[in-house]
Amino acid sequence: MRLIEHEGSHLFEVGSRRWLATGVFREDHELHFKDLTSDGWMRSRGCRIRFETGWEVSIIWGNMTYSSNRSHPWLFHDEGLPEWTEEPTTVEIMVINSKGEQADQREIVMGWVTEDEITRLLHLLAELPTNATFSYDMIREE
Repeated sequence: MRLIEHEGSHLFEVGSRRWLATGVFREDHELHFKDLTSDGWMRSRGCRIRFETGWEVSIIWGNMTYSSNRSHPWLFHDEGLPEWTEEPTTVEIMVINSKGEQADQREIVMGWVTEDEITRLLHLLAELPTNATFSYDMIREE
């Protein structure tokens, strides 16, 4: 999974499929701590994909998200933690209905979403009727 730019558009690539991203953000913030001997940084990436059916999904990964990049080193002296990657193995998602509301009334977000789950989700939202009920259970791996 990764964000790419192609012919002036941003795309979210999952496996061999590319989905048009209607919104993209890339954040890198250097942090300075008065009481610590080392400074650090926070990094996150994300996009939104909107479907003709009215459904939308927000996809995010990085510090403080439920994704494979959650625990990458954020203080310059952190060692032994996973390195940051632009191609995470899991991401955090939020599905939004056509009214702009969270779609799953039990859970706001779903974390640690795998490539297979995000693929199922994107195909589902492309076909799901606007007035349908959505639950993250519809895409969870067993």
